[in-house]
Amino acid sequence: MNTALQAIIISTLSLLLIHSASAQTYPDYTSTTVNDFADLLSDADEAPLHTQLETLNRDTGIEMTVVTLHSQTPFAPNMTMEAFATALFNHWGVGNAQRRDGIMVLVLPNDRAMRIELGAGYGQDWDCHAARIVERDFLPAFRQDAYTRGIMIGSASTIQEIAIPFSKGATRPPRDIGIILVGSIFAVFGAILLFFRQILDLSTRLRTSPKCGQKGTHRVIRRTT
Repeated sequence: MNTALQAIIISTLSLLLIHSASAQTYPDYTSTTVNDFADLLSDADEAPLHTQLETLNRDTGIEMTVVTLHSQTPFAPNMTMEAFATALFNHWGVGNAQRRDGIMVLVLPNDRAMRIELGAGYGQDWDCHAARIVERDFLPAFRQDAYTRGIMIGSASTIQEIAIPFSKGATRPPRDIGIILVGSIFAVFGAILLFFRQILDLSTRLRTSPKCGQKGTHRVIRRTT
């Protein structure tokens, strides 16, 4: 074997080894609904979640999967969590390819991280709402190591506030009920203040001036010199 051929073979093998070392690997899904590889859910908890996600798919055509992994490190240690979630989502092919409406809830307890990954059919408003659901419904329970509670509550919110409205043609998520409630309270409070202000003004206008005997607002101008 001549030297040139040996060099080509060695170079080819080196490239294959480098590619093999740098290639990303992903777990294979076992279910289109719940893949609890980190064993965060008991059978009693997983069954109703599976039913909810199956019902969602049957009624709306939207495929949503909940995935738990101990960590992303064994699969993609050099990727950001966001990039890993997107890559896993695409590797599994979550959702309808034409509508691009799949949803994946990814929980990594050892990494203290999670993400709701939405298909490309959802716009930026939906991404922002997904982030709010994470902060509002998932993370408070996760911070107490109550992963089951967080997954159940957060997944239900994701179904009700993202999947179902989107399946009905909503172009943006529903307004946050908390913001609506606070706004309503301020509106009612403002209306009450305005009402009493009008009553006070009416009383002032009807008051008789002690000097001129005319009805109206009585102004006193004081000299400064």
